[in-house]
Amino acid sequence: MALFRTIFAAAVTAAVLPTCAVAQERFVRETGELGKYPYGYVRLCQAHSEQCRAVPRTRVSRAWSRKIGLLNAEVNARIRPVAEPRGSDEWRFDVSEGDCEDFALTKRMELWRLGVPWSAMAIAFVDSASTGKHAVLLVMTDGGDLVLDNLTDEVLVPGATQYEWISVAYTDRPLNWVSVYQPRQRTAMDATK
Repeated sequence: MALFRTIFAAAVTAAVLPTCAVAQERFVRETGELGKYPYGYVRLCQAHSEQCRAVPRTRVSRAWSRKIGLLNAEVNARIRPVAEPRGSDEWRFDVSEGDCEDFALTKRMELWRLGVPWSAMAIAFVDSASTGKHAVLLVMTDGGDLVLDNLTDEVLVPGATQYEWISVAYTDRPLNWVSVYQPRQRTAMDATK
């Protein structure tokens, strides 16, 4: 299927990756255990099986960072945030309004259309002190994982977010959400351990 072709491309500069005096964890790391998954994701897979087909995991070049950052901000500006009614959990893509997972799925679809391999993207389930359960898109680059979030136009590495990381649906086993370690900020002292 054309949807799952792996297209490798490189362009632009890596200007979007954050830099900071405190080293920030750039990769989400698996615990090896199955994690919690949102029920709406299961229904998405039933309705759109192409969204959940297993493909081997890959990483894209950091050169994609600028395009990824621009697309993140553009989708955040274009989609009107709307909370779902209590008890509802519909996961949709290519929408004009929606909640966090609709933003993440739309970003994934648009990045794929630009040439980012499906296999370099994953939906992550996090907990936010301000919003509760929340979905974000991870784009896996050779320079670290990038977090695309509808709550900020800034593209962050996992350790720079204020989230408690719960689980991730990687493309090599999309129906098995994997628990992940809590990415964190590291001091220079931690880096020597």
